[in-house]
Amino acid sequence: MATFVLVPGAWLGAWVWENTAEALREHGHTALPLTLTGLAEQADRGGPDTDLETHIADVTGFVERNDLRDVTLVAHSYAAAPVTGAAPRRPVGAGGLRRQRPVHDGHVHAGPHAAGGGGPTAPGGGRIG
Repeated sequence: MATFVLVPGAWLGAWVWENTAEALREHGHTALPLTLTGLAEQADRGGPDTDLETHIADVTGFVERNDLRDVTLVAHSYAAAPVTGAAPRRPVGAGGLRRQRPVHDGHVHAGPHAAGGGGPTAPGGGRIG
């Protein structure tokens, strides 16, 4: 099964991925939501110097601290920027990161803000569940 690190967009925290993470886990995957520095429950860790490089370091540091291998990064909205920055810093050959192309015209419709539910969308567009 796959390992997913779920990265929320600006103004959101890991909590926004709860339903998606639960659905992925029900299908045998490892799903690990992450909150970026300065946002949600990590708001007190941010400051004027918090920037894109900080958020890239959040993603790569999370993967390293959790000793994750062959990870698929899933980004919502702003998180596409730190995910795009993090992916090449840990190549797949080193047990690194995979970044999927956007699903459905750039939006993961069953992600954090999906209206009407419908279940999560797998990389490549297939439905999970």
